[in-house]
Amino acid sequence: MVTIEQFGEGEVVVVLHGLPVPPESVESITEELAKSHRVVVPNYCGLGIDPEETGLRIERALLDEGVDRAIFVGHSFGAYHAFQLAIRGNIDVVAIAALAPLANLPDEVEAGYEELAQALEAESIDIAEVLSDQWFERDYLDDNPQVKSMVRRWFDELGSQAIIRAARIDSIGPDLRPRLGEISAPTYIRVGSADAATPPSWSEEIAELLGNARMEVVDGVGHFPHFEDREATLEAVRNFVANQS
Repeated sequence: MVTIEQFGEGEVVVVLHGLPVPPESVESITEELAKSHRVVVPNYCGLGIDPEETGLRIERALLDEGVDRAIFVGHSFGAYHAFQLAIRGNIDVVAIAALAPLANLPDEVEAGYEELAQALEAESIDIAEVLSDQWFERDYLDDNPQVKSMVRRWFDELGSQAIIRAARIDSIGPDLRPRLGEISAPTYIRVGSADAATPPSWSEEIAELLGNARMEVVDGVGHFPHFEDREATLEAVRNFVANQS
């Protein structure tokens, strides 16, 4: 089930979190945009269904809340779902701010997800340790040791079986790249140069396929620019959203 939280008043902005992490992972964006907009935050963490069905459930939940037109801000898989919704066309996607986005998962990444799931089943890895090291740049982790504790808490709340399902199911979503050209909404892409999860080359391809996109690469930043490059990223997203209103 997709649940919805809402904050603030004004023109609607939908904020979509990545996977397998909760809406708390985009809380800084939500709080910033809620100062001037009605921010709608779907929670689809731990559904255990494929990305196409997840997108359909997000769409239904938004329409049930009367959201048929909005600006979208998505992080990682959240950006993937924003692209999905724009392609489907049942919600008027005014504009998209995509942080560390993806539109498909290459075969080698899918294989890596399966290896991760098997290691989790065998209890041979510390998932919070592994993914923190993949998601965040080393110097940032050294300077902010609480980040690994935060990621560990997210995963403890989700549970190992839900993470295993996510590792297997998230990798089978349809490749959106052939249809990105159908999206006319202006798109702002922001990605870290040190992002090992969704590298800048993926964003470059997405921007080229969209056509109406602007891309920025943040030097030395990993997969969570709204953490590692918080103030500048929040300002960039806030300004992009304001220019679409």
